[in-house]
Amino acid sequence: MDRPVTLQRPIKTGEQGYILITAIWLLLLAGSIAALLVLRSLTTAADAADRQERVENQLILEAGFETVFADRLVNGISSPWWLLPAEGRVTLDGASAHVRLTSESGRIDINEAEPALIAAALQGLGVSSASRDRFLTRLQSLRAQKQLISSFAHLRQIEAEAIDQSICLEEHFTFTSGLVAPRRDHMSAGLSRALGYSLSSSQAPAEAGAALRVQVRSPVGQTLIAVARFSSDQQNPLAMSSWSTDHQCINR
Repeated sequence: MDRPVTLQRPIKTGEQGYILITAIWLLLLAGSIAALLVLRSLTTAADAADRQERVENQLILEAGFETVFADRLVNGISSPWWLLPAEGRVTLDGASAHVRLTSESGRIDINEAEPALIAAALQGLGVSSASRDRFLTRLQSLRAQKQLISSFAHLRQIEAEAIDQSICLEEHFTFTSGLVAPRRDHMSAGLSRALGYSLSSSQAPAEAGAALRVQVRSPVGQTLIAVARFSSDQQNPLAMSSWSTDHQCINR
């Protein structure tokens, strides 16, 4: 018995073109999807690498801070960080960070110093008369309201509002020493020149209970400033006053 013959309608030329276009479109769509997946994969990998680098640099910054205070605590006067100012490098897994340790006692306490001393320092640092007046007016307003400057961010804000040029006040001023006038043997060369004092090239030990500032710069330029003092509490031997990152003044 003969099988029935199935007749197939011939595909017209226009339909062939439509099918070809559809096939090409599907191929292009598939290629776009594949490219998008690859791009997302690369982006995810790049983000992961960036996060890893940030974590590594944060660990280096923290290692610089912890090394300095641990060494002082354990080794005492034998520590290379005992006499101030002190500078050195701390290495973690092959990465080296630059560390500088100074005493806040060698800086002008922005909350305690007399306005005349602050004005003299600003003048010596090259601040114009108009900027000095604006800065002191703002400071006296805060004092009248019994408001203290308690962070580097606050100090930078007042500097930006009152002073035309950036002079990095945080390098010369503090908010943690509690002293009416800074100790000359712990002053930086820049502040000594600004106040007209003779420069001291020697190191000196910090007085008991003094707030110490650790400035750390990682290999990629990330920065940390931490201010702390040793306490008598054995459970918490360090009393933190400030911890902040990304200080451009350190990189100058």
